[in-house]
Amino acid sequence: MKKYFLLFSLFITFQLFAQQLKYITNKEFTIQGKAFQNTPFYHRIDTDKYANLPPKVKTLFTDPAGLYVSFKSNTSKIKLDWTTRSTYLGANTTGIMARGMDLYTKENGKWIFAGAALPNQQNVKSDYDVVQNMTKTEKEFLLYLPLWNELTDLKIGIDETANFINQPIVYKKKIVVYGSSIVQGASASRPGMSYPSILSRKTGYEWINLGLSGNAKIEIEIAEMMKDIQNVDLFILDCVPNSSEEEIKARTIPFVKLLRKYHPKTPILMVESIIRPMSKFDQIGHQNMIQQNKAYRNQYEALIKDGVTNLHLLKGDNLLGTDNEGSTDGIHPNDLGFSRLSTAIEQKVNEIFSAQK
Repeated sequence: MKKYFLLFSLFITFQLFAQQLKYITNKEFTIQGKAFQNTPFYHRIDTDKYANLPPKVKTLFTDPAGLYVSFKSNTSKIKLDWTTRSTYLGANTTGIMARGMDLYTKENGKWIFAGAALPNQQNVKSDYDVVQNMTKTEKEFLLYLPLWNELTDLKIGIDETANFINQPIVYKKKIVVYGSSIVQGASASRPGMSYPSILSRKTGYEWINLGLSGNAKIEIEIAEMMKDIQNVDLFILDCVPNSSEEEIKARTIPFVKLLRKYHPKTPILMVESIIRPMSKFDQIGHQNMIQQNKAYRNQYEALIKDGVTNLHLLKGDNLLGTDNEGSTDGIHPNDLGFSRLSTAIEQKVNEIFSAQK
């Protein structure tokens, strides 16, 4: 009898504890990180408006890579309840990165990692206690959404008596990054470790993530969409990895010239492909990358010769370091690789902005 009474007491205690949370719905928070504001709530791009985008690209733009929620609260606990399109998990991705989330809080003016939301591996619906037992002082929070799976619903659980202040971040500059799965975030351990997100926290600039896994082949339809993005301080074109040498030669100049037509004074940074660690031993793979980067560099030089101004190039040499430890699978950066890559890109971006003063 005592055993049943104890179990019943534990059940009641659990129920009372669970009732102490309230859930904030998407009517009460803002999604940031979008190129345009008038898009479906958890999507990066309104693919109905840009109907000419390649079909696979349309699907990828429903993934909320680089999107986030910023808020203030004096809660002692944060629990998330969310739903994704599927339970799909790529071989070179973590569940947290692909379908989960991670949370940062600001301390002494810097964003500090606070916890991660691990997804349910068998069900599209997940719930997870991200952080608990915090002091009940008001804090700023930054919640990154999944990199690789469409989010269909999100609720943020906080203490029942805590406040929730929707507080979008105000940035000094806006940078738009177009590229492959590396830009989208493969193979970071969690969403906040993609390089656009790292650089957003480090620089205080807004970095718009237009990463497209297996794509970003310099399609002119992407340039047609990107030209409509307003108030851009820098375009970054990190789109070599999935583009063939022929595609680079045929598409780079029209792509850049279209952006330049609609953004005549905005700097454009062309980033060569990283030298993938697998190519240290794969001689054919290494030669292919060298040829891709050479073709891209030639297009850059042709654009400069043709009078295109405020155009910049970041070479791909050693972007992941020299010890061959900067990748998950020999192709995509791991957290170490993204840290090194973000440092190299930050240095180049600072150089570009300093020259404009």
